[in-house]
Amino acid sequence: MRKFAITGSIALGIALTVVGITTYASNQTQTVTGARYNSVYTSTSASINPPATLPAQVQTHQDQDKLKGYGMTLNAHAKDAKIDAQTAIQKAGQAFPEWAGKAKGTIVEHQLVTNEKFRGFSAQALQKNPELAKKGYMDHADVYIVTYTGMSVPSHVPYNFKGEVPIHTEYNVVIDAKTGEPLMGFSYR
Repeated sequence: MRKFAITGSIALGIALTVVGITTYASNQTQTVTGARYNSVYTSTSASINPPATLPAQVQTHQDQDKLKGYGMTLNAHAKDAKIDAQTAIQKAGQAFPEWAGKAKGTIVEHQLVTNEKFRGFSAQALQKNPELAKKGYMDHADVYIVTYTGMSVPSHVPYNFKGEVPIHTEYNVVIDAKTGEPLMGFSYR
């Protein structure tokens, strides 16, 4: 996962949670690595600049064993994204406003994702990313995973479903870090 230095604040009106960051706010500095840092941002100025060093292994909020069950793996990130984390959050919110609106928190991670099983990309995503169009699936794709947290949303179930309806407490949106296009959304929590 990519580390970010965040300067200023983000006008989201929700708690922004970022994994493995150095945060600068109100002339106070906190360094958090491998943990979640919750803070509410209220002003509109923000700049997100990736530092030069990267962690050697994947640091993530995601349950990697669950992801593997869905055919998805994460790899440590090694390059700069063409869009920044703030843009990824905005794009995810535009693609899934109902989830963004219900969230009490947001986690954003810069990752390399492989998922050979999912191939349902939009025409815009394929048009803007020739490598994705050629392969037809995410193969070490440069992405942001934007996770909306703190929700309680009943899952959609079949008409004759019997049993307890699963409740979603998080929803993940995968944003192409090269183009800003939403690639997929998923929830397992």
